[in-house]
Amino acid sequence: MLAGTVARAAAQWVLVWMFAVGDGAAAVGAYSYALAVATPVFLLLTLGLRQVWVAGHSPVPFATFFLGRVATSVVAAAIVLGLCALPGGPVPALALPVVAFKALDAVLDLRFARLQRDRPPAALGSAMSFSAVATAGAAAGVYGLSGEVVPAVWAAVLGPALTLAVFRGPPARRRRGRPRSGHVRRLLAVGLPAGLADALTALAGYVPVLALGLARGDAAVGVFSTALYGVTLANLAMSAAQTVLLGPLAVVAVGQGPREVVRRSRRVTGRLLLPSVLAAAALLALGRDILGWLYGPEFRMHPSELWPLAATIALTPLLTLSGTVLMALNRFGANMWAAAFAVAGSTALACAFATLGRLGMTEAGVVLLTGTVCRIVTAGALIGRLSREGERCRRTG
Repeated sequence: MLAGTVARAAAQWVLVWMFAVGDGAAAVGAYSYALAVATPVFLLLTLGLRQVWVAGHSPVPFATFFLGRVATSVVAAAIVLGLCALPGGPVPALALPVVAFKALDAVLDLRFARLQRDRPPAALGSAMSFSAVATAGAAAGVYGLSGEVVPAVWAAVLGPALTLAVFRGPPARRRRGRPRSGHVRRLLAVGLPAGLADALTALAGYVPVLALGLARGDAAVGVFSTALYGVTLANLAMSAAQTVLLGPLAVVAVGQGPREVVRRSRRVTGRLLLPSVLAAAALLALGRDILGWLYGPEFRMHPSELWPLAATIALTPLLTLSGTVLMALNRFGANMWAAAFAVAGSTALACAFATLGRLGMTEAGVVLLTGTVCRIVTAGALIGRLSREGERCRRTG
């Protein structure tokens, strides 16, 4: 499963790299900006149905999940395309294929949920890897022939489409009649909070991209987005630690309480901080040359512009482990509030920079760093409160 997640992230990077080398920063910026607008909208409106299905114990049949995902994907697509008409909206020619990709990928995500719950982990990893290879391969082939960004993004839509055709998943039990209104209400009640949490988490990372796009245009977004993949890589590495730790920490939470969960997570965080700090130092020392070598001279960023991204990388263990502790304690709503405070803090700072006319590369990085710090501090405060409450319950119980 982790290999599939990495493969899908790598497929997105391949598209960015192709557009950077072939068409420059403005093309990367237009594509990245369209993704930054579309992703939170789709995450919010398609609800957290994958998490709900994987968790199980739901009386709602899979057909209702599927129809709900299709319907909400259509609504999300309409909203994103409507945003194209507003000042500062994404380029319509790029928004159309991005929306098509997001809609099909949202339906595919629910197919992945069935594989994750009903098949061995290798089946899900294979499906995710196939989708990544098909997406990158189709886009690269069309871009190599046409040299145009828009046809390449349309070709990327073949990735989720082919994966839906090849990986059908276990046969679903057929039920007659339309979905019951009670099932729909139950899906909304459970899925909306999960969708909101996913959307806020994504938006916390996209606020600097959106702000930079509105203030400086596509070329600035393109340069910043390529450097931002360093943070993405650090988050992927930390997600591996989260995958390994979440189950054991949940067992500790049930058996020994929140305080022991916090104690063990601190020990792990200490071990992960050193490699994260070293990676941050490497970005500061070598980032300018690496970016220029990978993407071209116009993508070079000075260390004074890279330091906020390096600091964000250094903090990824704290960010990941704080979220992992809240999930182990079964406090998913707390993660949502932490993400909400991150969005609020980063948005307020971005507005302040924009008002002063000082929103550049460094400031965009500081916006991202501020959101990260806000999320860590909020999660830490919530964990501390839960730990104290758990200790009091143990003493009185």
